[in-house]
Amino acid sequence: MRKVTLRYSKTSEPSAAKAHKALREAVQQVSVQESIQALVQQLTQFEAQFGMSTVEFYTKYLAGRMGDRQAVMEWAGAYEEYMYLVQRYGHKIAQS
Repeated sequence: MRKVTLRYSKTSEPSAAKAHKALREAVQQVSVQESIQALVQQLTQFEAQFGMSTVEFYTKYLAGRMGDRQAVMEWAGAYEEYMYLVQRYGHKIAQS
């Protein structure tokens, strides 16, 4: 588990609401980063298992050429979740 530390000077102590908001944002950012890392590991495992890149797989999947086995559906779901997180939170992660 990661540790989140908020630092501020005594002269610019934030209100409780601002401190709470900052903490929520920090925790969300850590959670998103860890989720993306876990998804990258999962995608890498699928690539090794199927012998193709995720981009190649997803192109074939969208064209209906990968079937509907459980592993295929999990791979597609993991990639879609990865893309969602990167599109939704990528700019925030890049700033950290």
